[in-house]
Amino acid sequence: MKHFLALLLLFTAATAEAKTKLSVGGILVDSDDVTVIVSGEHSYEKDRWQWIADGEYTYKSRDGETYLNRGFIGGKANYALDSRQYTFADTRYDYNSTRGAPEKIIGAVGYGYKLIRTSKTKMSNEVSVGVVKDLTGYDPIVRNSLWVQHKFAEKTTFLNKFLVEYGKTTFIRNQTELNYAITKNLTFGLKNTYVKDPLSKNIASFNLGVNF
Repeated sequence: MKHFLALLLLFTAATAEAKTKLSVGGILVDSDDVTVIVSGEHSYEKDRWQWIADGEYTYKSRDGETYLNRGFIGGKANYALDSRQYTFADTRYDYNSTRGAPEKIIGAVGYGYKLIRTSKTKMSNEVSVGVVKDLTGYDPIVRNSLWVQHKFAEKTTFLNKFLVEYGKTTFIRNQTELNYAITKNLTFGLKNTYVKDPLSKNIASFNLGVNF
């Protein structure tokens, strides 16, 4: 896990043809209650293909003790069948210090459909099947993901990403953001992330984002 943050920052290096988002945030209540979140997304499109790399690392301490130490980094390839439908392959490395098996790797293939595409609102749903590998071996999983983005005003955007994975255990991640564009490339936002894996954890924070 010691190289996780370095890998997350590395994949956000931008190219002229790609889009990159990097966000750093957290909450400092006092010296004994600290939350730090670093996240990033790098995407590239060509013809019918779209490639996405994303990740997030969260650290939280309470009373000087580590309360939460988790993160993920993943890659995804989408292939457009038409203007609404696409197929995809998705892989993710996931770390959570509170799990019995802290490290796991997920691989899946599936189908996505763009439910809504307007100038203000975008919504997509994805279903997929795959496998998860951890210290105990391989297990099949079924996944569903719902992604919603709505632009309330010229500079204010709401975003929600929901993911559930059914297998030997049930994994849930729901991420909600409200972002305000300070400039074309700089945003300030409020973020709440709920994760059930297997314990339920809810983390709220502020975020400062940069778009390249």
